[in-house]
Amino acid sequence: TRSGAFMVRKGPWKLLYNMDAPHQLFNLADDPDELVNRAGTQPGVFADLERELRRLLSPEDENRRAHEMERRQLEILAAQGTPCG
Repeated sequence: TRSGAFMVRKGPWKLLYNMDAPHQLFNLADDPDELVNRAGTQPGVFADLERELRRLLSPEDENRRAHEMERRQLEILAAQGTPCG
């Protein structure tokens, strides 16, 4: 089971909010190929985009919901005799 990742953009900034990996913050105006993670060097921008993301949804709740849905789907497939894994 993989965990989710969520993305939000504001101006030149793009935040990738990963549930099981380090978060990533890119300035697309300076770094369109997304090579330089600025999450550690731009804490104010990171906090602003994280607030925006959380205004839209709870990453933790969405991730939990997705895992639960996947678990139920696997149970249904297993009950039908479908190989799962």
